[in-house]
Amino acid sequence: MSIILNSVTYNWVGFDPSGTSRWTATAGGLATSFSNLTERVTIGTLGANGVPQMSKVTWKINIPIVATEVTGSAPVGSVLRTAYWETKADLHPASTLAERTDLLARIRALVLTTDFGNSILNLTQSAGT
Repeated sequence: MSIILNSVTYNWVGFDPSGTSRWTATAGGLATSFSNLTERVTIGTLGANGVPQMSKVTWKINIPIVATEVTGSAPVGSVLRTAYWETKADLHPASTLAERTDLLARIRALVLTTDFGNSILNLTQSAGT
């Protein structure tokens, strides 16, 4: 199964030893340019003291920017910089499908807001106006 993000195809790699799902985009051709996408879901249970443990959902992506030509002392294929993004949800084990659906809808709506876009594109924090 592959996932396409902004026209970049991430191909399924499998599970790592910790059980994390992994996809990799290899279109850059050089191993240093490979972008990784991971997902980890941990289902909360009742702890030893009877206290519910939170379920956790974490997605991460890293996007390396590599030299495509010799630049200064950086040879072709060397990593110039890397962008990282992570989202994490902590959910009570008793959360309902309706509650999780509402959370997903709010996350999707947040990502589409101007405030969210400006935080990524312009590195500006919202002033709440």
